[in-house]
Amino acid sequence: MLKKLAQWIGELGHAGVVREPCARLCLFGKHPGWADHLDDLGLTTQRLVELRRRLYSEGIATNIDSGAWERLGAGRAQASFDHDLVWRFGPDEYVLARLIASRDARGRDKYPLVGAAHAVSVSPRRLIAEGIGVLADLLDQARATDDASSVRAIFERAASSVQARWLAAGQAPGEERGAGGLDPALLGALAADDVLNDPSSPALARVAHQVVAETRRIAGNADRSVQVRVPALTNAERGRSAWAWLAGVRELLAPELRDRLPLLAIESTRERVVDVIIGRVSAGELVCLRATRAAMPCTTDVPYSLDPALEASTRSLLAGWKSLNVGVSSAPGSASSGMHA
Repeated sequence: MLKKLAQWIGELGHAGVVREPCARLCLFGKHPGWADHLDDLGLTTQRLVELRRRLYSEGIATNIDSGAWERLGAGRAQASFDHDLVWRFGPDEYVLARLIASRDARGRDKYPLVGAAHAVSVSPRRLIAEGIGVLADLLDQARATDDASSVRAIFERAASSVQARWLAAGQAPGEERGAGGLDPALLGALAADDVLNDPSSPALARVAHQVVAETRRIAGNADRSVQVRVPALTNAERGRSAWAWLAGVRELLAPELRDRLPLLAIESTRERVVDVIIGRVSAGELVCLRATRAAMPCTTDVPYSLDPALEASTRSLLAGWKSLNVGVSSAPGSASSGMHA
């Protein structure tokens, strides 16, 4: 038990622990240049190895082998992969990933091609602005050729460029004191979106209800997690909804949990949803990767019986977030007091 707990804490990292700056890329999955799975490129950090294991070797593989997506039924499983991921381990550590549909040289297409980046002490604003674009460029160039040696060369150029640019920039002074290292303007974008401004639907209160109730359930249990599905922002650029909901769900957590529990946000381009997983990520949660809204409705659509005090608190949160527009993104500050679990 102690060994397991120590391993879990090690995976999470600790708020305030000084880590060596890091900006690393990796590439894995299916590609026509290989007869089977691509020769993994750039798996040089523990986080990237962990990403491949939890997302690909355990998560996607388990759901394929078990027939979990097939059991969803017709019209309830997405046809292919088209996702962006943001995995937050603390104010200064993130893993980003992009998944696209792909195939190997034999035409087998059940697994995606995945590009990912591990960043430590890199400006979150730089990651928000550039991260998904960097991975998109890498994957677009990689799938433009069927030659394995060309893919390796493309990867090496991208990895060298990212390491040089991101580490040279570092974090702006005081940036880590913003909304847990996240740009407060993300909360402003979330609060301004149509999804949270429908007076007939207390959308944020429904998300808060699930987050608050279920984080109590997982407290102290390393094998449990909380998962919420929310709509993507109406007109946001690709990947920005994942960042915005990551910031929003973090604010709904009790203050003592915000930088202790990892948060994974998975944005589906096809379904226009974001799945946020709080805590440990396993194959069961990753069914969401190919589950349509018909198979897995958004938390914002679930008609919970809500506590009036919770509804009032979330209205107050939204009012505060709406003031955090793009114009304040250069002046990080504490976003709110959050919801107490």
